[in-house]
Parts: sequence; structure tokens; C-alpha cells
Amino acid sequence: MGKLQRHKKVLRSEKAKVKLKAKSPKTKFLPKGANVTDVNFKVKPIVIREQLKINDNADESLTRRKLSYKDLLSRLNHHNLSSKCEALLGLNELINESSSAFVEQHLCELLHGVCKLLLDIESKAREKARKSLADILKNVSAPEKLSPFFHILTSYVTCAMTHIKRNVQEDSILVLDAYLEHAPMLIFKYFDKLFDSFLSLISKLRTDSKLSRTISDNLNSKLTSIKWRIKVLRRLQLLLKIYIDENNRFTEQKKSNCVIVHESQVNCHIPISTGLEIYPLGVLNSSSIKEIDSNDKLTYAEILIPLLYETWAEVAPLISTGSRQNGATILQLEAASVLSCITNIYYLLWKLTKLQTNKNNKEVIRVFLLKNHQRFMSHLLNQYPYYQHGNRKQAITKDMKLLELNMDAKCVNENLLIAYMFAVLYRTFPSQFYITKAQEILNYLEICLINRSYVPNKSIQILISVLRVIFFENSKNWSGKNIGVTGLLDNVVHFHDHLPIENPGKIQTFNLLCDIIQLQHVRSKAYEKWLYSLPLLLCKSKISAHMVDTLSDLTRQINRQFLYSFKEKLPSVLDNLTAIEITDKEDDLYPHHLKIVNMFRYLPLDEEDLQLLLRFVRTNKGSVVANYVREIL
Repeated sequence: MGKLQRHKKVLRSEKAKVKLKAKSPKTKFLPKGANVTDVNFKVKPIVIREQLKINDNADESLTRRKLSYKDLLSRLNHHNLSSKCEALLGLNELINESSSAFVEQHLCELLHGVCKLLLDIESKAREKARKSLADILKNVSAPEKLSPFFHILTSYVTCAMTHIKRNVQEDSILVLDAYLEHAPMLIFKYFDKLFDSFLSLISKLRTDSKLSRTISDNLNSKLTSIKWRIKVLRRLQLLLKIYIDENNRFTEQKKSNCVIVHESQVNCHIPISTGLEIYPLGVLNSSSIKEIDSNDKLTYAEILIPLLYETWAEVAPLISTGSRQNGATILQLEAASVLSCITNIYYLLWKLTKLQTNKNNKEVIRVFLLKNHQRFMSHLLNQYPYYQHGNRKQAITKDMKLLELNMDAKCVNENLLIAYMFAVLYRTFPSQFYITKAQEILNYLEICLINRSYVPNKSIQILISVLRVIFFENSKNWSGKNIGVTGLLDNVVHFHDHLPIENPGKIQTFNLLCDIIQLQHVRSKAYEKWLYSLPLLLCKSKISAHMVDTLSDLTRQINRQFLYSFKEKLPSVLDNLTAIEITDKEDDLYPHHLKIVNMFRYLPLDEEDLQLLLRFVRTNKGSVVANYVREIL
């Protein structure tokens, strides 16, 4: 009943509504003449998007999607991650397919656009930005063209190193890899700024008022603290190495024949024939030149060595755990990696300190006499030598390709670096301690010299350096303490005799043995026999130019044993003189065959020897060598 009442109510409301009925209009017709089609049209322009237009400048470089570098740089400011990554990929395509002139022309814009993404929150954007930055640096033809923008590169990488986000800090060392590989001059010029920020990655100040630091933990990262320190220390090693190399190169350039014009000498006369070295604006008054001659770098050893000691103390095995086997300490993978880093850095710090003190050994040793330094060196020597359990090559090479580490499981390079540092600093230790450790060092060197192929080619240079320090600086003092170096000399002769002639260490060992002639207190039977056999080198089919120069120096030193041996072998030398081949010779105004002939002047020749030389001249009449011999008669 209720529903029916509601329905009627709705009907009544519908009827009450006002009905709007249209009146039926009459049909209206167009006037006569107006029923014609109008052909007048209004035209509007068709708007085409900018990127679809035909490029009027045919020389402008474009990507496959027809985007210019300006379009790509503008998209780097987009808030969307995909847009930024696509723009970076487009830049990579543009940079790799264009010439270096294109990169150098737009270098400032490219660096500003790409470097700011090194601080991006998204890891994918940072990764793409690093690749783009490496491509930009790789395509710059000369470092001088990059130098005006060093402040841009340095500012962004230091901001990344000190960033509040831990992931950005970890990626900053990958950015530094690109600088180390493609812009080493940047490392040299801004070394101080990079060094201070770099230390913050693994350490923190003990107090704000002092420079001393302590290692910090890496709790908010997927990497363990030790692995993170290994990554950072490897870059620090390469940082120091590049700085020292660039510093040496800069010093050599300063010593070259050039004229440096100061602003006070603007009106001076410069001969056209004189070499003129042009420096960038303001370089003579800048801090980059002052840093080379200052002693500020001495504080680096004071800051770093305590950090190296703390890092090594964390991973060094305890003697009580049974890590000593056959008189050596066996290291695990991470400990061996840390040892490689800290020994190389310690050695480079020594070189850097020596460089800054103008090779003043007393000043250098004073810097390394600090208590922390002695504790660090004593800790390394107490467990010397070191070997590694297994092979670490696969774990290291993937992580750091730029750094030429010695991947030998025997840790030869690391043990030799410790031996070198002991040889130069042994006077700082107590007498009984250094006598014991010196004998251990000599025992290890004996293993290296006697066992064939024990020392890799990359480590021969440091081996020769250790031997030079021992023979020329320590031999007198060590002999007085009954630390015998005679057996070491015999081992060096054995090492030289068994090295292949093509090995680069052959010449270095040969020069070392020849220089030992000046040390009258260092002699052995094997060495005397080696001296006697030296003229036989001139009887072989080939001899290096450097060996000829060394033999020539020996004759001028009037070494009697060498000269009498040479006189006995003179017939064999003459028979081989025209056939011998000089290898590795450079364009020299003084031919090496003439150098060999001039050695005859210093021989104690008798009548029989003179007749032998005359017979050689008649037999080889007309040859260049025969003319040389005739001139000395």
C-alpha cells in the first residue's frame, strides 16, 4: 500500500512540472543566389615538434634519435631516472662517434652536465655518469686542454668523498680511477686537496685540534671494513705513485734547456735559439710550484703510518695461532692483500719524503724515527718473511686493473719492500735486534737469488735496489758486526749468470756487479772469477750497447784483473770483432765498434799483441773496424 502511494505522488509531481513545447516554425528558404558553395578557406599553420624538424646544420653531431648534445644536456636535469640514463647513453654515443675536436669544443658544458650526476642519489645514474666522464677524459687529446677544468673535476670528486650517503662515498673511488687513468696531471696539481678528502674514507680525526687520525668502521655498507680499506688503500698507493712520477717528470722539465720569463723581466731579450717553456697564467705565483719545494709533504708520513699500523694490526695473524710454518708466516687472502697495500704505500712514502727533503738522508730518517713508525716496522719484521695461503690473483685483478700489484702467492714483492725499508732504516733499531733481522733478510735474499724464476720480472727492480743499499751503504757496518755480505755477493753472481739475456734484470744486475768493483772490502772467489770472464762477452755473437759502455768504463778504471783477462782473450775478441752484433743501440755519434777498439788503448800490449793487431788490419783491409784499429796503432 505504501509503494502505491509513493508512485502516485511521483506522477503528480511530474504533471506539475512546466512543459516547454517548441512551436512548429515555418520552413525558411535561402534567398535567391545564396545557395552557392563558398570556396573561401582560412588556413592555419601546422606545428611540428622541434626534434622532428630537418636539421639545417648538417655538420652538427646527432645521435641515432636525432638529438644534439644540447638536447641531451637539458635532459640531464630531468627528474625522471630513465630520462637521465637515456641522455647519458646518448652522450656516450655522441662522444665515441665524434672526433676529439667536438669534445674539446664543448668540454666545459659536458663536464658540468655529467659531473653533477656523480652526486645523484640513484646508483644507476652515478654509474652511467662515470662511464660518460671516462669517455670524455679519454677523448681529450692533450692534458693541457683539460687543465682549465681541473677545478670542476676536483670539486665534484671531493664532494662525493665527503658525501653524507655512504653509497656515494663508495662510488667516489671509482670516479678517482678515471682520473688516475686519464688525467694524472690532475692528481699532481690537486694532490693536497684530494689527499685530505681521501683519508676521510677510511679514517677520522682523533681530535679536531690535531692531525692524528684513527681508522673508522664501515658499518653501513655491504662491504666489510677490511675489504673497503683494501679498496681505498689501493687507490692511495696509485695516487702516491702518480704524484711521485709526475713530480719527477716536472723536475726534469725544469732542468731542461729553457728560459722562464717572470713578469719583472718582460722587457728582457730572449734569443730565438733558446728553448722557451710557457707556463699557464699565474703558475709562477701559484701554490702548485711551492708545494714541490716545501716540506708540507713530510706530515703525510706522520699521518699515514699510524693508520697503516692500525690496519695491519687488525688482520695480522697471531704467532700463537700456529701461523708460522718453516720459518715464515702464512697469510690468508685479506691479510695478504692488506700487506701488499701497506708495504707499497710505506715504500712510496719513503720516496716522497726523500723527494721533499732533497735527498737529505738524515732528514728523511728523522721523519721515520717517530715511535709509531718504529712500532710498525718492528711488527712487520717480527713475522718476516710472509707467504700466502693459496692464490689471490683471481680475487684482486678484477677489483683493480689499474694497479700493477704483484700477484705472486710467495709475496716476493712485499717481502723485498720490507727488506728495503729495513736496509735504509736499520740504524734506528737496537743493535741486537737489527743484527738478528739483518741475517734473516740475507737468508731471504739468498732464497730469491739462488732459486731460478723465484723473483718475477716486475720485482727485479726492487731486488736490485735492496742489494745496492746493502752493498754501498751497509756493507762496512754489517761486516763489523759479523753480518757477512760475501755470501750475498756470490749469490748475486749466480743470479746474474742464470738470467736469460733478454730479461730486463740482466743489465741491471750486470751494472750492479760492475759498480761493486769500487768497493775494495767486498770480494769473493765467485766474483773474482766473474770479473775474469767479462771479456768473453765480446766473443759472443751479440752484445747489448749498454754492456759495451760498461766494459769501456771498466777499462778506463784500469782494473788490472779485467785488463789482463782482456789481454789473454784478445785473439778471440779480434776474430769476433767484425761479426759481433750490437743490440739495443741508439743513434750515436760514437759507434760502439769504435768503443770496443778504444779499449785496446788501455791494455798492457806487448810486441806479439801489436803484430796481432797489424795482422787484423791487413786481413780486413778496407773495413770500418780495421780502420778503427789502424788509427790506434
